[in-house]
Order: sequence, then C-alpha cells, then structure tokens
Amino acid sequence: MLGNKGGYLSRTALTAIPCDDGLCHAGAEKAQGAKLGNPTNLGEAQAKGASANRAAADAFAANVLPIVRQIAAAGATTHRAIAAALNARGIRTARGGAWHDSTVRNLLAREVVG
Repeated sequence: MLGNKGGYLSRTALTAIPCDDGLCHAGAEKAQGAKLGNPTNLGEAQAKGASANRAAADAFAANVLPIVRQIAAAGATTHRAIAAALNARGIRTARGGAWHDSTVRNLLAREVVG
C-alpha cells in the first residue's frame, strides 16, 4: 500500500495516484490553500441557477396544482389533509419525498405569487 497510515492514505500517496482529468489532485490543492473554481462570474452563475430552479419549481407546481384543487374540491380543507391525500395517491414532491403540511403550504403560496 502506498503511504497507508492507520487506514488512511497520506498526501504523498494521494499525489502518487495517476489521474487523467486532474480532479484527484483538487483535494490536495484545496488543503494547501489554493482557491478552486472560477469566482469571476459568481453572481451571474448564482442568478442563472436561481432562475433555473424557479422555472423547475413553477413547472412542477403547474402540474400538481390542478390535483390539489381537485383534492380540495373533494373536501380536504387543511394543508395536512391535502398532504395525506397526495401521499395516498402516490404523488411525490419535486424531490421525490412525501408531502407534509408545510410542502402543501409552500406549493399554494407559489400559486398566489405566480
């Protein structure tokens, strides 16, 4: 084993591992204080990412809100009841999780804003 000390690889062992893309050395460079990434367009990149996230959330809400309206018309009056109905129908949140009263509240708030 290259530079194995108590189950961990030493820094010299890590730099001795060949790599084609240079990513295997990034951890060692960061540990030595090097700044990684491209901070020159950070604000622009953040705005673009936020815009993409917002568009994806709007699209998800547009697909789920008709179902929520249907559940509410059937008699579910609370956020918790709507969440239970969505979970019973097997409908998952945007990230694939279960619905809670807070996720239903956030979805309905998006409808008012959008």
